[in-house]
Amino acid sequence: MLFDALGEATATDDRQVLITSALLGVVAAGDRIPAYRLSAGSDLHRLGQVGPWWRPHLAPLGAQISASGRLVVDARSGAYRSMMPVAGAIRVDAVVERGGRRQVVSHDAKRYRGLLGRALLTAETAPTTPTQLRQLAADLLGPGLEAELDGQVLVLVDRRD
Repeated sequence: MLFDALGEATATDDRQVLITSALLGVVAAGDRIPAYRLSAGSDLHRLGQVGPWWRPHLAPLGAQISASGRLVVDARSGAYRSMMPVAGAIRVDAVVERGGRRQVVSHDAKRYRGLLGRALLTAETAPTTPTQLRQLAADLLGPGLEAELDGQVLVLVDRRD
């Protein structure tokens, strides 16, 4: 779903997409990888849970990304964020709001994140601040879908009935 929404968008100038993989660690969006079924929450006999196993291996890359000084948009789910924390990144959450009550979106969250990824990669200029990121997301989402900025969290809100 995420890759369908991301479409053919590819990294341009200094923009890049990194994907946290339970099997391979971190891969670039254009990397060819084998089909597999392993999640960050999977338990492997001798290694234990996949996510915590990767954390010390990926920590140097997370620190390097954090120190880059660039706006970093982290659209990963919680289990994958725990594999490689990136301090200062803007986290992306998706919620559905009905009758004033919000619930976390699980199924469509990947699609929303993919759409945001495509917008980030195809925008004329990359956002450099959280406010610019929120505006880009708001322009992308269309009727019934809104973007809110709550500190270091970009919340994609589905208010469609």
